[in-house]
Amino acid sequence: MISNESNRVVGITYTVTESGKDDVIDTNVGSAPLEFVTGKGMIIPGLEKKVAEMKEGESATITVPAKDAYGEFDPEAVQTLPEKKPVLRGIDPLGLEWDLYWVPN
Repeated sequence: MISNESNRVVGITYTVTESGKDDVIDTNVGSAPLEFVTGKGMIIPGLEKKVAEMKEGESATITVPAKDAYGEFDPEAVQTLPEKKPVLRGIDPLGLEWDLYWVPN
């Protein structure tokens, strides 16, 4: 078991899929592990709890229910954001392209 102690640095390699589907939503495979300090709320609670139950080097398929992640879907909380369009585009002296955006208050 990794440890239920707080203040331990743990690194994980992960692939996120929707339950029952194969499409990859997010992954850090091939990159540096995601590191977090236990007991500090740096990752979703359901994942931290399952990782704490694992042995170092162990692999697992972990399903985290919505209530132990970001919460159940709430249609009242959905917001539509304005489309972000550049108001000015340019190329700097080094040839790098840039976009300037204006966002109203």
